[in-house]
Amino acid sequence: MNYSSLRKIVWIYQWRYSIYLFSFLWMLFGDLLTPNDYDSFADALYLFQNITISAILFIKRSKFERTLVVVLILLAFVSRFEELFIAHRMSFVFPLTYLFYFFLVSNRIYMDILRLRMVDIDLISAVFCGFILMGVLGAIIFMSIDNAATAFDGIDNQFFPDFLYFSFITLLTIGYGDISPATDVSRRLVVLFGLIGNFYTVFVTAIVIGKYQSQSSLRRRRKRRRKRK
Repeated sequence: MNYSSLRKIVWIYQWRYSIYLFSFLWMLFGDLLTPNDYDSFADALYLFQNITISAILFIKRSKFERTLVVVLILLAFVSRFEELFIAHRMSFVFPLTYLFYFFLVSNRIYMDILRLRMVDIDLISAVFCGFILMGVLGAIIFMSIDNAATAFDGIDNQFFPDFLYFSFITLLTIGYGDISPATDVSRRLVVLFGLIGNFYTVFVTAIVIGKYQSQSSLRRRRKRRRKRK
């Protein structure tokens, strides 16, 4: 690997969470620019680009982790597009694949949130990525249990953006009432995701504030030392 390629890899890894966050935003809002005839295909494509870009989080990880991420990305791609064009419904292959992917990527994100010392754009992007990742996981789980279209009231068709919307208003505890759980399983899942959303907000906010206070305290001590000199 030449020096120029190495510098590019270092730059990409340094801004990994900002790039990953941008791919999340493209996934969430990209369909606003897509014609209605291609909604299902575009939703799958936007989700896949986000999963693919997450590979940059593992550039400096072990060969086993990098290989596992690639395998999960390929499996997610095959299972999702097979459901769109062949089965025309969501089986449990893609949700299970994304579940493994979620634990692998979220572990990387949350460990970095704890490890990063400076409160900067990279840390803030990592916090946003962790929250959005949970929202996407919720959407996929909600969609997978609604195969018979009876688990939720207010969703007539199995459109991923509807479940994504419901997942985020659940995590954010907004609850407009336009979509509501209709079975015991869906109700319990909604309660679980509401609890997770609240816990994440409180826990991560405390971590970020603690890091910011430590960072500010360190700066003040350095200023005092400079004045003494």
